[in-house]
Amino acid sequence: EVIHEQFLSDELSGPDSDAGETNEAWKVRLAAAAGLPTSPELLAKFEIFEITVPNWRSLWFSNLIHDMEAQAGLDKKLKYHRVDVGRPSDRIPRWAPYNFGISSDWWGRQRN
Repeated sequence: EVIHEQFLSDELSGPDSDAGETNEAWKVRLAAAAGLPTSPELLAKFEIFEITVPNWRSLWFSNLIHDMEAQAGLDKKLKYHRVDVGRPSDRIPRWAPYNFGISSDWWGRQRN
């Protein structure tokens, strides 16, 4: 498979337990980063997820996945927002992607 669920970005539904940030503060921070309204009344009307992008994934493969996710979002009336604030993920997939999906910079660091 070219695209497998193991290759996708993770969606976090709340702050890290050790971050010391409340769920409400986390939601406001993400909404502000996405240019969404930050009032509690409006935030209560939708879900928000923080996206973490795998460090191992190549930019080309990430762009392909983001384009596909954006198209899927246009086809549906989604009641949630996915926000990428630039936090990376060190999670490695259990399935090996094709070589074009692996970041050559990441691969070089792993080999050293």
